[in-house]
Amino acid sequence: MGTALREWSGAWHFIAQIKWYIITTLLLFLLSTAGSWALFSHNELLTANVVSQIDELFESKNLYEEPEFDSAEPEGLRINGVKLIASNLVAMATGMLLGLIPFLFLPALPLILNAAIIGAVGGGLSLAGVNPTGLFVLGVLPHGIFELSALLFSYGMGFYLSLSLARLIIRSRKSKPLLEVLKEIFRAFVWIVAPFTILAGLIEAYITPLLLAWFMP
Repeated sequence: MGTALREWSGAWHFIAQIKWYIITTLLLFLLSTAGSWALFSHNELLTANVVSQIDELFESKNLYEEPEFDSAEPEGLRINGVKLIASNLVAMATGMLLGLIPFLFLPALPLILNAAIIGAVGGGLSLAGVNPTGLFVLGVLPHGIFELSALLFSYGMGFYLSLSLARLIIRSRKSKPLLEVLKEIFRAFVWIVAPFTILAGLIEAYITPLLLAWFMP
């Protein structure tokens, strides 16, 4: 128990050390979301095409399953929690590991893509005249708090990793040993990103559908 607490505390200490990378990640995410939302809310044809592609993307991941007969279950397809969590963990790890390529800060690409997806959905709702507030509060906020935090932490670590490698290559005085950097990143992923992602997946798969069914019939 003592070792686990030390590892958990050390992981949060590292997150605090790279807070400006995470804040930068958040700002980029918010700007990308706002920009894409504005774009899609004024272009119906583009929005319809992109939303259709988003639907196909999620269908290709095979995250949905037919629910067993149970009066407590909402009608229609439901998300397979295990597949959702596995898919999200892979996405978080991939975004982070893109930082292994120095100088280019490639984690920005999937970050902007995720923001664009949110912008496309939001823009589509705006075009349809739907107020997204209720959908956001019930359908996104409960799991989104944890999922967005995990995304910001993992992609922020990706930016940190990319810059750390760049500093090593140019022999900067601010450079740190690569093994030390990787150890800190791995610990934060295991003790913070992974638990947040798992919790978000469980909420999205098993609690969010019930909230939407009960409060937004």
